[in-house]
Amino acid sequence: MAGQQYTVFAACQSGFTRAGFYMKIFAPILLSLSLSLSLSAFSCSQPLITQPVHRAGDDWDITYTKIQKGPDAYHEGNTNYHPVRGEHFYHVVLTLQNRAAVERKFNFDRCDLDLKDEVVVPSLIDAATFINWTVNREPKLSPGETISRRLIYSYPDRYSPTRLACIPMDPVPLPP
Repeated sequence: MAGQQYTVFAACQSGFTRAGFYMKIFAPILLSLSLSLSLSAFSCSQPLITQPVHRAGDDWDITYTKIQKGPDAYHEGNTNYHPVRGEHFYHVVLTLQNRAAVERKFNFDRCDLDLKDEVVVPSLIDAATFINWTVNREPKLSPGETISRRLIYSYPDRYSPTRLACIPMDPVPLPP
């Protein structure tokens, strides 16, 4: 039995079989996906809102569906992101809709967390899909188009933000 397993493994490694071809292509992807899903499942996070929060301004609609402290990791393919020592991640999941009659850009650097008398803009912008995927900071939205995004902020450990603001919408107060 062991000899047969070795033979199959050798055929897969040499690329002579169709199964071996697919294994070479998809094994690293599946391994990365399963690793990121398992790490995400055991990562600690602390929710800061318990229900969606809606804001509107300048023909933009934004709904924050999740604002949380942590997890302190983000995995995209073979790349792992972690905050620098002394910082942690805040994750904000939102939907954005362009209610104007024309195509427009929205820059996610408008969305910031306060830090004393300064602001912190997102370190990473994710497509908020099943698979982690970083995307453009300034997407174009057609009239009526809605997109989902996850904004990831790297924030100092010794402070907590008091609000999240996406200009021109009103800020969302955050608990201490």
